Amino acid sequence: MAGLSPAGGFVDGPLIHVTSLLENYIEVRLEEDSEYAGSFIAGPSLYGSVPEKIINGIGEDMKRTDKAALQRYYDNLTIIPQKRLLHAAALLYYLVYGKRLDITQIRLANGSVETPFRISDQIDIEVSDRLNNDSLHHDRVYEMRLMELIKEGRDVEVARELSIGFATEGVGTLSKRSHLRHLKNLAIAGISIATRAAMDGGVHPEIAYTMSDLYIQQIEEMHKPKEVDKAMKQALIEFASRVKEGIEDHVSGSGAVSTCKRYIFNHLYGELSLETLSGLVHMNSSYLSRLFKKETGMSLTDYIQSKRVDEAKKLLALTSLSLSDIYSRLHFNDQSYFIKVFKKWAGMTPRQYRNDIKK
Repeated sequence: MAGLSPAGGFVDGPLIHVTSLLENYIEVRLEEDSEYAGSFIAGPSLYGSVPEKIINGIGEDMKRTDKAALQRYYDNLTIIPQKRLLHAAALLYYLVYGKRLDITQIRLANGSVETPFRISDQIDIEVSDRLNNDSLHHDRVYEMRLMELIKEGRDVEVARELSIGFATEGVGTLSKRSHLRHLKNLAIAGISIATRAAMDGGVHPEIAYTMSDLYIQQIEEMHKPKEVDKAMKQALIEFASRVKEGIEDHVSGSGAVSTCKRYIFNHLYGELSLETLSGLVHMNSSYLSRLFKKETGMSLTDYIQSKRVDEAKKLLALTSLSLSDIYSRLHFNDQSYFIKVFKKWAGMTPRQYRNDIKK
């Protein structure tokens, strides 16, 4: 015996349903005389704990004001990882039908019914319509060139290409109900591709992903098409600028010095020592110190301090973190030492810098 699929045919196995609220339900459908006769339902459960930010977002979508009640609801749901849930589905199916299934069979059964309609049935029709109306997607070569410019850090050329070549026509329809939603989806897609191009160009993944998150969050709050278009173009230019900054800083000097610079950048929030760096490039510590000073004009200690101060400036300007939080994150020994080093490279104290930047 088997369960009934949404299309009316029977599928061999239990079904796993995931709601828009992230809840999971197991369904075992019953058949009587080849007709659907009801279902056994088990649930809800979660694959894992849901972060507070996600719960708040769900509350916003539902227009709920009682966020605390929603939080309590999620806190009280049982957490069952995906593999265990598949085994539970197999057990429930066995209790109903006395038939053993392995989880691979259950995955296959669910794969056949998860999509409520077949996209593939519409592809050929849609393509034919576009060809007939001369309404083709934008040139793939243009997209590749734009991403290559971002990867190479050529921000000026990215800005030029965006000003003369990029248009929203020819990119398909990403939302049938809302032109604004269409533009937001387009911007998110473009930023996602640019994020990977920037990482290919050497931008630290944490920086690239954070930039992507912040731009997408900003775009989601916008209500005018022109604002969305402008934000997307700014994002692509900034990705290229970040690549350019990294190239200008990291590629100067020998391979060993460049490797040290990259490692320092990637570990500003961790422990950094001459011993670690010399081991990284397989050089004597004294020789590496002399080589670094010769090629950069700065000692390794000074270089690390300057980069940590640059990072502290960003935290002072863009966050409300306290001085103690900032200096401890960046591995300064204490607040007085942090202030001394900061003043050496910035010409003012951290507090003065924060006050000036926010005027």
